[in-house]
Amino acid sequence: MQLNKLKLFAYVFLALTSLSCRKSNLTGEHSKLVGIWAWTEGYEDDGKTSWRLEFLQKGKYKLSDDKKVLESGRIQIENGKVIFISNSIRPKVFLDQKNCRIVQYDCLEVSKFELTDQPVSVFKKL
Repeated sequence: MQLNKLKLFAYVFLALTSLSCRKSNLTGEHSKLVGIWAWTEGYEDDGKTSWRLEFLQKGKYKLSDDKKVLESGRIQIENGKVIFISNSIRPKVFLDQKNCRIVQYDCLEVSKFELTDQPVSVFKKL
């Protein structure tokens, strides 16, 4: 009886962990995001020129300020939209749940909504 409960617990644990961390690999046109981006300007984001946004091929991101991590998480691509999902239970709302898009070869806009005239932050690729 105890062994069955342990097996059940293991199956439930594996199922929950495999479903809860969905992320999208950055391939195809989204592979342009991979690398390090520097903050250049923003609107209501309290950004600094020392901010760096790093995208990894395996669908993760990290926002840092002079090597101090401000936020990290994973990227989800849904219907062509790139969405930041923070790892934090209580995100500091730097990037969490925001969208991003490359508007030029080396310019990345982060916005609160799918379509907006004013991006929250703008990053330039290093």
